[in-house]
Amino acid sequence: MENQDLLWALRGGGGNFGVVVKFEFALHPMGPEVMFAAPIYPLSAGLEPIRFWRDFVARNSDRVASLCEFSTAAEGEDFPKEYWGKRVYTLACVYNGDAAEGEALLKPLTELAPLATDFSGRMNYADVQQLFDTLIPFGDYRCYWKARYLSELSDEMIDLAISNAKVAPSDNTISSLWNFGGATARVPAAATAFGDRSMGWMYSLDAIWPDEADDSKNITWSREGWNAAEPYAQEGRAYLNFPGHGEDGEDLTREAFGANYTRLAQIKAKYDPENVFRFNQNITPEA
Repeated sequence: MENQDLLWALRGGGGNFGVVVKFEFALHPMGPEVMFAAPIYPLSAGLEPIRFWRDFVARNSDRVASLCEFSTAAEGEDFPKEYWGKRVYTLACVYNGDAAEGEALLKPLTELAPLATDFSGRMNYADVQQLFDTLIPFGDYRCYWKARYLSELSDEMIDLAISNAKVAPSDNTISSLWNFGGATARVPAAATAFGDRSMGWMYSLDAIWPDEADDSKNITWSREGWNAAEPYAQEGRAYLNFPGHGEDGEDLTREAFGANYTRLAQIKAKYDPENVFRFNQNITPEA
């Protein structure tokens, strides 16, 4: 295979190394019918359902892909009227396997407290991919997103996520606790440019709002929540797809790639010494 170092760099190095014009994917069997659990609890349900979910998905990470998403209940038929405009969280899980088996396994997640509503059920895998699209509004909205990898999801970190969700300044904003693990965690750190995959969790704060006049309070909310999560972070690493407005610059990029950054910078110097591909989370060419 030609240019193996370049291929390695592309698998996690973003747009730093050129433009990929063709992909071939080796797919894994999935569905087409899967079991999707999406119990939605009012934020007032507090810590306990999330603690149960945390322990449950940690035990089942080879079969269950999951996140806990904080949002605001929209007006309309999806929620009972008493929850309209209230903060809620969804314990979203997809079971990779027989749908009936998954239905039995995931059922306890729907019984942890009184629900605001429940979207759980068997469905086509492609439909699951689109379910959360409505949480990201269409049109001229403003965004500021930050995320940190977490070494563990402690009760204190869950409390912080609940507190931050409670005071989000925009009803369009979402924040999430992402579960990792399973097969992805077993890929060695040096196998791809992405680097260390041992983190079990991630916390993201996705501020979304319509009015420029509200820039400051929404950016501040996301930024302060991100800073407050630092004590729970995995060696300071952050998720580069959610870089805010890029104000953390090269420091954030170096921390994200960790030990792989030096090799990436050397490959960058070989293939793009003039740093033509620089409008990204940039890796500086280094000999």
